[in-house]
Amino acid sequence: MDATVGAMLDQLDRLGIADNTLFVFVSDHGTKGKWTLHDHNGTAVPCIMRWPKVIKARSVSSGLIQTTDFVPTFLDIAGVKKPDGYRVDGISLRPMFSNPANAIHEHLFFELGNARGVRTGDWKHIAVRYNTEHFARIQSVNLMRLPRALAYIGNDKTLSNQLGRRPHYLESDQLYHLGKDPLEANNLAHDTEYSEQLKKMKSVLLRELEPQARPFGEFIPSSNSVPVEDIQPYLRKLTQLTPIKRGFEIVGPTSSTGDAVPKIRTPEERKRRRDERQKNRTEK
Repeated sequence: MDATVGAMLDQLDRLGIADNTLFVFVSDHGTKGKWTLHDHNGTAVPCIMRWPKVIKARSVSSGLIQTTDFVPTFLDIAGVKKPDGYRVDGISLRPMFSNPANAIHEHLFFELGNARGVRTGDWKHIAVRYNTEHFARIQSVNLMRLPRALAYIGNDKTLSNQLGRRPHYLESDQLYHLGKDPLEANNLAHDTEYSEQLKKMKSVLLRELEPQARPFGEFIPSSNSVPVEDIQPYLRKLTQLTPIKRGFEIVGPTSSTGDAVPKIRTPEERKRRRDERQKNRTEK
């Protein structure tokens, strides 16, 4: 990748147009998987821009932008009028080039499968809601398959890693203070101290959802929406599992009903079991 980027920049120099060319380096997801609405390795991705005649070298902006902003930015720079009937969802980033402190967005909206999210400068809210069809699948699976049934999308290959880092990854409502908790490790949605903040973030999310007019939980109700309280027993069952590499295991003996009896392993016991698995793989 470094060599490819270097080759393109070198060619701009050879053509004598480097100073008047906006060069954008951006990825569509983070470094370790893409199936998440969390900033770390999810929605916060590398974005580097180079335009020597306009953007001051080494300038940094913490403003909120999305890839949907690139089209209006390119049209603006090129002096091209938007074609009639052509929908543009983003906003031109050009004001940030002269002053990185210029704000483009007050908040951003994210969507992934059964989850929706919004973030402001310091706060993020993630909501996970299910329709009746998906809920029927959740009700039909056994305990070991429950995490994937609850996943935002069916092919979430990083689910065990996500739950290992964030046990609250699948909770119906999640609230994070990004300034104090950049890795989103502490869900504040159930803390009464932050009830008003959660309410504010939900109102921001609703403003994004209303124009879409697609059912989503209690935000955009329909007969196909599953009440949040109906999913809570299945979320509580997740405490009976512990994430392991490429899957999950039951953390206690099963009862006569076939459910696991919750038994949380100590960190020492988890380390001992990891060492045993590593030893067995080495011997094989």
